[in-house]
Amino acid sequence: MSKHPLLVFCLFFFITIFISAVPSSGRLDSVVHAQRNWMEMILEDGAMEGRMDLEQNDYPDPGSNPGHDPNVPGAA
Repeated sequence: MSKHPLLVFCLFFFITIFISAVPSSGRLDSVVHAQRNWMEMILEDGAMEGRMDLEQNDYPDPGSNPGHDPNVPGAA
């Protein structure tokens, strides 16, 4: 008999957690609209082109190490 209030409390707790985790359709539409506006703003400002330029020119091309002087094999 003492398990009944605990069971009711657990059910109420989990139901409230699940209901708050699922977005309602009205909130979901505003989130999608905000994401579209954000992407349009980035594309209009040219920030994407600048970011791509930074990613391509961030590091120099791989090449030989100028400070490395290998020993010739067989030389003493």
